[in-house]
Amino acid sequence: MRLPISVRKQFPCILKNLLTPVEKKPKVIENVIMKRRYFSLLLLVLCTYFVNAQYINTLAGNGSSGYTDATGTAARFQYPSAVAVYQATGDIYVADGNNSVIRKITPVGVVTTVAGNGTAGYADGTGTAAQFNRPWGLTINQTTGDIYVADTENHRIRKITSGGVVTTVAGSGIWGILDETLLGSRFYMPSSVAMDESTGKLYVTDFSGHDVRVIDVAGDNVSLLAGAGNGVNNQYADGTGTTARFYHPTCIIFHGGNLYVADEDNHCIRKVTPTGVVTTFSGLGQNPGSADGTSGSGGTARFSYPRAMAFDASGNMYVAGYVGLNIRKIDPAGNVTTFAGTGTIGYVDGLYASAKFYYPGGIAVNTSTGTIYIADTYNHAIRQTASQAMPVTFGTISARLDNDDLVVSWTSLSESNNVGYDIEASADGVNFKKIGSVLSKANDGYSSVPQEYSFSTPFKTALQGMALLFGFIALGFRKRSRLIALGFVAFGLSLFALSCQKNTGEALDSFHQQLFIRIKQVDKNGAVSYSRIIKVD
Repeated sequence: MRLPISVRKQFPCILKNLLTPVEKKPKVIENVIMKRRYFSLLLLVLCTYFVNAQYINTLAGNGSSGYTDATGTAARFQYPSAVAVYQATGDIYVADGNNSVIRKITPVGVVTTVAGNGTAGYADGTGTAAQFNRPWGLTINQTTGDIYVADTENHRIRKITSGGVVTTVAGSGIWGILDETLLGSRFYMPSSVAMDESTGKLYVTDFSGHDVRVIDVAGDNVSLLAGAGNGVNNQYADGTGTTARFYHPTCIIFHGGNLYVADEDNHCIRKVTPTGVVTTFSGLGQNPGSADGTSGSGGTARFSYPRAMAFDASGNMYVAGYVGLNIRKIDPAGNVTTFAGTGTIGYVDGLYASAKFYYPGGIAVNTSTGTIYIADTYNHAIRQTASQAMPVTFGTISARLDNDDLVVSWTSLSESNNVGYDIEASADGVNFKKIGSVLSKANDGYSSVPQEYSFSTPFKTALQGMALLFGFIALGFRKRSRLIALGFVAFGLSLFALSCQKNTGEALDSFHQQLFIRIKQVDKNGAVSYSRIIKVD
């Protein structure tokens, strides 16, 4: 967001007004000077607000499912379920659930496939020779860069080296709850994995086993740390070891010597010590809600199906509320606030409070930059926090065929440094071709209020424009000459309309049974951003 031009032009004199000493003057003049100083101070406060304002932007993907390695909104995901940051490089790794692959995103949005080939299965190997079956979770050894994956529907824990070599760490592939040797053990829909790098031990949440397991790689052993390990639903209890109860735990992270678990269907965050002592960290078990408040015993905060958590460098925990449709923040004192999201389904980039998500399932933090990454699962996108808004915050977008004319309408919720829009069409949702342009309505490219836009194919626009031109020309002739003018104009109108129809047909002729539309925004510096992709009704 940017300050209005009138305010920006006054900014050089704001500090002057504040810093210039007040000489002894008549009372009336002193009052005027003081009012100017108060106004200048107010403007500085507003400037501080705008500079510090924070946004949710899209790093990669754009609301349409698929499987495409590309940059930014040109990339495609299919229900991405988890994210993790390799702090040494800032790269983000994604468990792309329904594509059954592990993806990598650079900080500037370049998406590539690390392992897997888009086909669900089970195979160890290198890169695309390996196969996964709907992986839900992953973590990274920050020392070696190795990735550990909860390969959920293979009921195994896998490892990916920095060279892309995939091996099986634990699990026989037979679903169940069995403590055994690494490859003799059984998991029941493992949903997440965490690592204590000081010991090398891995910790796993068993989604359908309702427990937390420990993998001791050096000791070739898998054991139960907490939970009954009986697969019984709808249980909740704090306690030690097998006396504790979980209900569909979905995420586990290691922080400060303890484990934290998103106990999704119990609607709370649990804390587990290395010896298996389980307490409720925040929320009230089996009591869903959205209230901000306090954590711990007697706490007033409530969660609705918390799916994932991550800590920042200051010890704040961020929680992805899957059904809550928001991101919550728990500070080191246990105070819970809503960090981002409106609590309603949608796909809107913008200020934290106005951003919308669709079942956010994963979250991670770059502890050096403070950037938070969110796997917006049902929007098939990876979102991020940013200190600047995208040039345009898109609202509603629609496209339809109206008597063989393509009509595209959209709303911009805000615009910054905007020049205009290109309307692009595609037959497959991947390869797009420009079919028209619309200039921005925003004053000097900036607007903080919604703007409505519409575009229709040139054929319809040409007929309307030529008809208007005909009217003006015809009025300039005497009655007798108007028939002659009508003939010339009608002939020109026909040629022009046919030309537009031909050009439009050439632009759209490859879109046979289906047609996808996206809006490309271009700012004054030549930078571009894209709306989500929609299918024409």
